[in-house]
Amino acid sequence: MPRAAKSADALTGHRTKDELTQRKNAEKAAMTGKKMKIAAETKSDPAAHAEWKRIVSLMNKLDKNDDIFSAVMNRYCQLFGEIQACIVQKTEVQRLLKKTEEAFDNVMETYEGDDVVGQMLRITKQINDLLRQQAAIDARIMSKRRMRMDIEKENAMTVAASLRTLPKAAAAPKSENPLLGVLSGDD
Repeated sequence: MPRAAKSADALTGHRTKDELTQRKNAEKAAMTGKKMKIAAETKSDPAAHAEWKRIVSLMNKLDKNDDIFSAVMNRYCQLFGEIQACIVQKTEVQRLLKKTEEAFDNVMETYEGDDVVGQMLRITKQINDLLRQQAAIDARIMSKRRMRMDIEKENAMTVAASLRTLPKAAAAPKSENPLLGVLSGDD
């Protein structure tokens, strides 16, 4: 499998000034020159906004804070915020589940006769519903995490792909064929 191309700054070995200049110009042409912009949805969610700030600082360090990445990074941060909200919901369901299980344990002390069986059935149904909700929340979290992973892979591949499209060597200037010069009698 071929290796990904390196940026002009990361190149080692002998390169002419023309080759380096051409590569740097190609790298600059792949960017818009504008900073990433935060979307209103990202800014309104505190968790997504905090993740946005983290991502922007990382992109600044990589010198990749460019508007071309705005849509993907906003989507990435919004998914982060949605995952955090799902985790809060899951915690609430777990708290309700614990209370319901405690109520189930206390049924015998609270009710008598046929009421005990009826209450146990009702509480068992509530426990099952809460467990089903918890499983659904887990599935949503995993789905959103998969989406985030896809964005991470896509973004890394996009950066690598843009580097692979850079010319490897400066175009050689067209020179006259020396054989034609000798045959035509030119010195």
